[in-house]
Amino acid sequence: MYMLPMSGIEDNILATHLVVLWYIAAINFIKLSALTLYARLFRISRKMVYTLWALGIIVTLWWIASEVLPWFNCRPIAKTIHPLMAGECWERTAYYHAVGLINPLLDVIILLLPMPIVWKLNMSLQQKCLVSLVFVLGYL
Repeated sequence: MYMLPMSGIEDNILATHLVVLWYIAAINFIKLSALTLYARLFRISRKMVYTLWALGIIVTLWWIASEVLPWFNCRPIAKTIHPLMAGECWERTAYYHAVGLINPLLDVIILLLPMPIVWKLNMSLQQKCLVSLVFVLGYL
């Protein structure tokens, strides 16, 4: 960024913010896609349906929060895109740590969600392991 001419820095910052928004949306669409697949497969368990709805709401709220927070990093808000403007910005390290912690945590929860149902099925141990592997590989 320091090697760019000052005339292009605002365009670069705006492009970076927009790419981050698309990335966050893509990551959360994957999570929601897995949850809708589980909803179709495990419709027989009322407890699972409620769990899926709750987790879907949590993922959606996290998505909204992680999309909105980077735009309100500075006061005035316009300083987020115009770094030479007068004002102040907060350190973003806490935001990046939260994203780096919560996203993988949600991934692990989504990966482990169907396992209790799979392991209660009347199948051999090998079949249960293979079905579990299919769910894990399907999400990765």
